[in-house]
Amino acid sequence: MNSVLVSLLLACGDPSTSPDSASDVVPVTYYEHIRPIVERSCLDCHVDGGTGPFALDTYDQLFTVRELARTKIATRTMPPWFTSRECANYADDISLSDDEIALFEAWVDQGAPAGDPWDDPPDKTPPDDDLGLDRVDVRLPMAAPYAPTSTDEVHCFNLPWPEKATTFITGIRIDPSDDSIMHHITIHTIDSAHAAAYAKLQDADDDEGYVCADSSGANDEGTEEIGGWTGGGKITKFPDGSGTKIEPDSLIQLQIHYTPTADEIGRKSDLTTLLFSVDAEAKQAYLDIVQDPAMLDMDVMLPANDSDVFLEGDVAPPDIPKSFWVSAASFHMHYLGTGGGVFITHPDGSTDCVLDLTGWDPDWQQSYTLDTMKLFQEGDVWHLECRWDNSQENQPVIGGVQRDTRDIPWGTSLDDEMCRASIRIVDAAK
Repeated sequence: MNSVLVSLLLACGDPSTSPDSASDVVPVTYYEHIRPIVERSCLDCHVDGGTGPFALDTYDQLFTVRELARTKIATRTMPPWFTSRECANYADDISLSDDEIALFEAWVDQGAPAGDPWDDPPDKTPPDDDLGLDRVDVRLPMAAPYAPTSTDEVHCFNLPWPEKATTFITGIRIDPSDDSIMHHITIHTIDSAHAAAYAKLQDADDDEGYVCADSSGANDEGTEEIGGWTGGGKITKFPDGSGTKIEPDSLIQLQIHYTPTADEIGRKSDLTTLLFSVDAEAKQAYLDIVQDPAMLDMDVMLPANDSDVFLEGDVAPPDIPKSFWVSAASFHMHYLGTGGGVFITHPDGSTDCVLDLTGWDPDWQQSYTLDTMKLFQEGDVWHLECRWDNSQENQPVIGGVQRDTRDIPWGTSLDDEMCRASIRIVDAAK
């Protein structure tokens, strides 16, 4: 526990036994104590144009919402980190410790002083020249801005892959110009044999890009999903020495689910840029999309007025490879999700937890990178669990009107529901 917090806690003792307690209180200031916490755990989303509803990258911005921030932090609603601590440890944990929460509360109690800007500690990482990647080898911007034409629209853009030799993508950063108008992004490779057919789809559409269907993990012929973005995370780093192979003359398909408000249609546009790290050689990595076919086939997945829908199922692993290391996982649901998880079930019936989400917010989805990779061996299966609340009280408010509860099937539209896990895996073969 740091010395500032020790002094603060000692000062909170019984005044009758600590007559000088007020003088023992060590000031907590924004620049010295709070700013480092905000930089680590808040600024990936709470910046102008980010997923967060307001920016928090200046003292004045945080001061204005300090009481709201205190409430959200004290209840662990923010920063959004919903995975159970009993499941696994993760390398990219942005959650706050009990000590950090106490420090923030003490800062607000003291009037949220700014302190001296010179006390702002220098960044522990080098300047962000490579935007969070080890390096940027390939930059692929959309050819021109695109303005969504509806409040629930999926649009695709083909970006020619420029490398002239076979390479492995080892890191991805997705930079939307305005991610506030997006629900999610997925990235697919299109192999050279199918590139011409997909190019024709784009040429035939008068708009930038072309209308496409949300694949939801069911990759079209010649394509492979390799990454994506949802609120809360823009960077994918493959485990050291691994990556996804991509051949010359391939395409990168950028598939974006746009969800602007009615007032934003025609006023807001997107110019997303993709950034990649690549290496000439790497162990093959994959993105395995885990979803239960039985859920897709249900006439009614979520009955109306059911506040506690729980579905689970075993899902076969990918055909290739047979044995692999699990390095990271993310989850995807819509408005009514309350949690879910994905586990490895072994032939003896024992399980190994990969991800167990004890809460859910569709605006804050991220990938969780395991501190220690887990081995999935031949004979193991995935076990997928999904939870929803379809009560009237939990229906989303859209355009100022709360939606009515109804029987809900599986579907990619935001009016429907879905449950899938995206698992980053690396071939375990030597």
